[in-house]
Amino acid sequence: MRRGRIALSAAVAAFLGLVAWQLIMHREPVYQGKPLTLWLDEGRRHDWLSPMAQTAVRTMGSRAVPVLLDMAEIRDSPFRRSLAHLAEEYDWHNIRIRPYDQSLEMTYYGFKLLGPATKPAIPRLIRLLHSDAPETRGLAAVCLGEIGPDAKQAVPALIEYLTVESRCRTNSGWDERGIFCSAYALGRIGRAARPAVPQLSLLINDPREYTRCAVQAALIQITGNGLGPVIERLNDPSNVTNWVGSCFVVGRLGSEASNAIPALLKAADQGDWHIQEKAIEALGRIHNRPEVCIPRITPFLKATNDWVRLHSLEAIAAFGTNAYGLVATSDIVRCLDDSSLIVRQKAVNVLLCLEPEAAVKACLSLEP
Repeated sequence: MRRGRIALSAAVAAFLGLVAWQLIMHREPVYQGKPLTLWLDEGRRHDWLSPMAQTAVRTMGSRAVPVLLDMAEIRDSPFRRSLAHLAEEYDWHNIRIRPYDQSLEMTYYGFKLLGPATKPAIPRLIRLLHSDAPETRGLAAVCLGEIGPDAKQAVPALIEYLTVESRCRTNSGWDERGIFCSAYALGRIGRAARPAVPQLSLLINDPREYTRCAVQAALIQITGNGLGPVIERLNDPSNVTNWVGSCFVVGRLGSEASNAIPALLKAADQGDWHIQEKAIEALGRIHNRPEVCIPRITPFLKATNDWVRLHSLEAIAAFGTNAYGLVATSDIVRCLDDSSLIVRQKAVNVLLCLEPEAAVKACLSLEP
């Protein structure tokens, strides 16, 4: 009997929490009659390539911060998952309970789109670094990273977070999320994160490649040194493990790694589809020198490997409006008839980003 009362109390508490959440959502900022979370959901459904969703979120600016912070504190539970499933199955228009992973994704991209405009969120994000939920801690860290150098006051808390996660590396069931997220944030903050260099340096030779590469990228961003050896490794794809790790590093650096473009283009011209895929993905993450990269990437839209075609579409989309005139609409439209469903879906979203009118016409022509 006691267990039944406890379970009932927990269910009631969870339900009341969800009701409170819905009340919060009713106070969302609105753009063209649609609230923030609907715009974020539209962006998610279109791989964050929807120009309208991006415009809507950016127009809301700092008014979106309170809602994004409330979303960051959402907790997962079996009860919440059940409600999310019911809401989706029965189309509850007035109650928007999204799956937990979707909420995390939408929250992160809200911060990513707004960047420094979310600076008022810093104190609360710092508090969330001490949450007992690892997903919440990781989300708080990467959101601080999207704020960039303006989040320098979070450096001590991020160092503490990194230190705690580093000590947990030998624990059973440990994953690399905490180190990855804290390193990402410290790297994006840049030179103001120099106090973190000693702690990051302790992990530079970590046996786990994912951790090692994340830390290496952060140190390059903070110190401004070290890209030369990475490019040297990119020029030698014979050691695939080191080469793929270097791709990850330059991808994390984004436009700061433009010097790596020649090595990546050279690697992409080799016949190994795995190397082609990673090189093209990194070129998209760097998204610099479009006049050089896009003409070299476009032919891979006809590659025999599904993943190479997919990453080629993603890379072209990453250049945004800078891709105009450098890739023919017909090359993207051709992908709408691709043998791979995921490639076809990506092609629709890329067209919506680059050529909305062409996307509408192409999709109409495909209807039976």
